[in-house]
Amino acid sequence: MPLNLCVSFMKEYNAGPDPFCHVVAFFNATIYSTCMYTLATISLERYIAVFYPLKYSTVLTRRRALLLIAFAWVFPPVLLVPISFPAGIIEVQFSRASLVCNPLYSSNVTYSLSLTCFIFFPCSAIMTFCNLRLWIAAKRQRLKLRRHSWGGGYRPKVALRVLVPVMTVYYTCWTPCMVIMLYN
Repeated sequence: MPLNLCVSFMKEYNAGPDPFCHVVAFFNATIYSTCMYTLATISLERYIAVFYPLKYSTVLTRRRALLLIAFAWVFPPVLLVPISFPAGIIEVQFSRASLVCNPLYSSNVTYSLSLTCFIFFPCSAIMTFCNLRLWIAAKRQRLKLRRHSWGGGYRPKVALRVLVPVMTVYYTCWTPCMVIMLYN
C-alpha cells in the first residue's frame, strides 16, 4: 500500500509509461505470487508431517526446507521481472479510481497465460491435493477413534474447522483475480 500511495502522490499524468509505476506493479505482483507459493509450501510441509511422521526429518531436511522457502520467494520475482521494465513485454496502467498501478495483462496474452500456468495453477493444485488428503485422513482417524472409544466421546472436527476455511478463503480471493486476468 505505501508504494501505491507514493505513486498516486508523485504520478505525473502523461500518456507514456511511468518507470515507478512499473516497479510498484512488479512489487505488488511479486507479493501476491509469493503469498500463493508460501501457502502451497506450508500445505506441502503439513502433508509431509502428517503422512510421513517417522520420515519427516529425512524427507524434509533443513536444507530442503530452506530450498523450498527460497524457491517460494525467488521464483515469482524471476517470473514477474518483465513487469518492472517500462519498455518491457507488458504494459502497466495507473488506475485513478483505485490509485494502483495495474499490469495490463491483455497487452501480452502469452505472458499472462504463462504467469497463470506457473503461479496460480501449480499452487492451487498443491494446496488442493495436500489439504484434501489431510482432511480425508483426519476424517478417517476421527471415525476410527469414535468406533474404538469407550463411551463414544465427542471428537471435534478440527480438520474441518481449519482446512475448509483455508481453502475457501484461498479460492475466494485468488480465483476471481485469475479469472479476470484470463478474461482480459
